[in-house]
Amino acid sequence: MPNIRMLHICYFVSAVIIYHKYVFCEYINTERQKKCMSKEKEPSPLGRELETYQTEGIPLWLNGKPSTPEEIVRACMIEEEGTYMRDYVQNERGKVERLEFDLIKLKKEET
Repeated sequence: MPNIRMLHICYFVSAVIIYHKYVFCEYINTERQKKCMSKEKEPSPLGRELETYQTEGIPLWLNGKPSTPEEIVRACMIEEEGTYMRDYVQNERGKVERLEFDLIKLKKEET
């Protein structure tokens, strides 16, 4: 016949292990939910590049107006009738002073 004290210890250890698994799973699920529900998404490669330019103090322009990395990335992603051309505006020493994105409309072929 098993020792009652030994059974209590086994049940206690099992309960502790189950509790810790539960807590860990709850933590993981909570972190996943936070990540899924977060509106902040990881920036695209273009977004990271533009943020770097912005951090270095280089102004960003979109179709002739000051802009942000987010606006430029969004415009580049949704444009269907053309493409955006980059223009690195440099000073007389060759240093980039401004980065412009201008929409270039594509010609529609007549059939």
